[in-house]
Amino acid sequence: MMVSADLARAILVGILAWQAAVGGASVWSMCLIALSVGALSVVFDSAAAAALPDLVGEGLFAGAMARNQSRDFALAMVGPLLGGALLQAGPKWAFAADAGSYVISALLLGFLSTKLTTDRRAQRTVAMIHDGIRAVVKDRVLGRLAVYLSALNLVLTGSVFATFVKFGTVSAGSAGIAVAAQAVGGVLGSLAAERIRRRLSARAIVGLHGGLWGAGLLAIALVPTTPVVAVGLGLGWLVAPALRLVLGTRLIEVVAPDMRARANSAVSLSTASLSLLGPPIAGLAGGVLGYGGTMAGFGLIALTAMLGARPTATR
Repeated sequence: MMVSADLARAILVGILAWQAAVGGASVWSMCLIALSVGALSVVFDSAAAAALPDLVGEGLFAGAMARNQSRDFALAMVGPLLGGALLQAGPKWAFAADAGSYVISALLLGFLSTKLTTDRRAQRTVAMIHDGIRAVVKDRVLGRLAVYLSALNLVLTGSVFATFVKFGTVSAGSAGIAVAAQAVGGVLGSLAAERIRRRLSARAIVGLHGGLWGAGLLAIALVPTTPVVAVGLGLGWLVAPALRLVLGTRLIEVVAPDMRARANSAVSLSTASLSLLGPPIAGLAGGVLGYGGTMAGFGLIALTAMLGARPTATR
């Protein structure tokens, strides 16, 4: 499934590279391809999360997931820089490099094999999604964590979109600093994720995560300067890797191996769906409340979601 998702993404992004080369790219085609690539990314990430315990063993899962997250955040710092350099050479080269990266990923994945147990019976997609949702909500802690993470994804995409609208039109450097600050926070958080998970309860991690996001966004609302925005967004990412580690560990503990892929898909579907709502909400709120009011609103959402999740998020 992961190889197929990578090859499909390579083809779609390759089409964008071809369109950019011949000058035939349209906004609608780019939106359609971006939507398709995003959907395939959800499939890929769900399959990867389900396969990881089988690759490394459940005892090493936490460390492996933390290292994966650290790598992803590090690449998130390098990716925009490389992409920007390629865009200067021409959009076709940026899209071609992106398509090539998916091909390389598919080739590397072809050498891996897992003993992942899946249900081979034919089943409709809707029924599979229903099974995944049922597996998640069956455990109250897992269900609360999934809902909380989904709400925070809305906060994340909304606040980042609002920040780009605020600073991107004024200073590309300020917008770049905001992106880099989040990546730095994610890298540092990934390095400490396993230690945080061992020393703090899930309840405490949820409280710390929501508290940092809420406090950071409220601080940005009060003092919307580049340094405060960078620190506020960076702090929000410090505990995010540990929270995802708690969610992944809990899923392994309470969900049967043959249902993990579907449970991961259900969580990914929930988080991705609310992520899509963040930018339009930020756009509407920004027109009425301004940047400060919008960030304050997202901060209050983060704190409310945290208070709703903490009562049952125990170890």
